Amino acid sequence: MISMTTRLYEFFGDWYVFMSMFKVKGKKYRRPQVTNLHHFRVEVFLSVINLQLQELEKQFDEISKELLISICSFSPTNQFSSFDIRKLRRLAKFYPNEFPTVELSFMENSLRKYINDILSDDRFSMLKSLSNQLFMKLVETRKHETHSRVYLLLKLVLLLPVSTASVERAFSRMTTIKKQIA
Repeated sequence: MISMTTRLYEFFGDWYVFMSMFKVKGKKYRRPQVTNLHHFRVEVFLSVINLQLQELEKQFDEISKELLISICSFSPTNQFSSFDIRKLRRLAKFYPNEFPTVELSFMENSLRKYINDILSDDRFSMLKSLSNQLFMKLVETRKHETHSRVYLLLKLVLLLPVSTASVERAFSRMTTIKKQIA
């Protein structure tokens, strides 16, 4: 998944060169020699990013944010550049039934072997998507058998949005039924 910042930068990136050729009109004592490029980067772009971050802060509690950040560590984009063993170990702690405390101590070693194996295999170098590409490629190459614990964690990560939506739908139905009964 491409981050919002990356998408915005890609969309507006070509405008940087164009915008830098012009000066923002205004009083000199307010904005001395501010180019459109600077105005766009500092006052517009960063303001939009700050608004997006504030909305996300309101939307998710701390545990949900930590969970989402940990999930991003599985992303295969840029040859697994965001892979972080510490975050994935923390992610495994959210599933104590599947990863008991004893198993968590071995998880770091399993994750190291997994990432070394994946990075050394050229078939994984151009992956972009967590769900349909990485997951399918692990099964296709039969690496899900050699890295079974990591594969289980990946399965749990992919099931999370589905199970969350199912629970929300069930609560919504219960609310509708309660309203009809009352």
